[in-house]
Amino acid sequence: MKSLKIDAAKCTGCGTCLAFSEYIAEGSDGKARVKNNGKIEAQEVIAAAQEMVDLCPEQAIQLSDIQAKALSTAEKQQIIAQLKAKLSSIKIPNIQRSDYDFDREKYPFDIDYNYLDGTHNYKYKSSSDARDAGWKDFKRRNYARIEQYAMEVLSQYGTDKIAPFFDASEQGVYTKWNKKFEAILQETVDSVVNSLNGSPLPDDFCTWAVFPTQYIDNFKDYNPIKWGAKVEREMRSDSYSSESWYKDCVDTDDMDFDEPGRIFKGTTRTVTKYCYKYDKGMGKDFKQDILNTIYNSDIDEYYEEILGWLIDDYRSNIEKTIEAKCKVLEEALG
Repeated sequence: MKSLKIDAAKCTGCGTCLAFSEYIAEGSDGKARVKNNGKIEAQEVIAAAQEMVDLCPEQAIQLSDIQAKALSTAEKQQIIAQLKAKLSSIKIPNIQRSDYDFDREKYPFDIDYNYLDGTHNYKYKSSSDARDAGWKDFKRRNYARIEQYAMEVLSQYGTDKIAPFFDASEQGVYTKWNKKFEAILQETVDSVVNSLNGSPLPDDFCTWAVFPTQYIDNFKDYNPIKWGAKVEREMRSDSYSSESWYKDCVDTDDMDFDEPGRIFKGTTRTVTKYCYKYDKGMGKDFKQDILNTIYNSDIDEYYEEILGWLIDDYRSNIEKTIEAKCKVLEEALG
């Protein structure tokens, strides 16, 4: 009888050994894993396994002789207790502020900047007319797009901070913890593979696909971009970022022009025309107001609670899975 083992640290997931599909399969991390506890009895299969060992470019596969070892009831109970203790020793940390905090310096976005410099259109009859025109231009180009700009920022924040907690893929936050559990399960299997006298362990015994179940598929319901409308409402209601505030930030200038065809006593008549003008600092203030409004909202407190729910659900599922894995091992040990 032979035992087939794969060194996960050496395996690169090249797939060369997957042709030996009765005993080797691809794991959730893309690396090879043994099936059927790695035990091989038939001589012809052992020969095929040796060929696979020789073909492995990383020398990550081992084929060794095994001798069946009977365990006492006390030894079996100890193995199960040790497995439970090791799995339970992995602590999932509480949500920290760094997990969800909104960093105003981290999420760039652009507004319509190009026209926010210099003077525009000396064609207005009065300073108030010019200021009204300048405000309408700024409103059309930027102020009316507050929600759009906020959603752009919040989308980046959501992808960076919030989405990983709703992600059951390799990119999610749970993968790093799940791999720790899988390493303990594999270590346990390697230590008892010669003593499995009962039913064999299932192929997925070392797989730890545990995630929150109540909220994991509901990111769309908790996506931060939904805060865009609230950001706009709060900016419009704040006296230092309201429409009237930005309208007062529009400056004007005047210039005298000769009026063609209007000559009085040999002197060409002049007329004063007004224009509106901006300073680029106005655009910078507008951008900062959007970021400050997001920062000063209760978005941090909201996601502290939501992510806390997810972690609590994950921990609950971990406890259930520990009990389930221990029961499967107990049945396999007989």
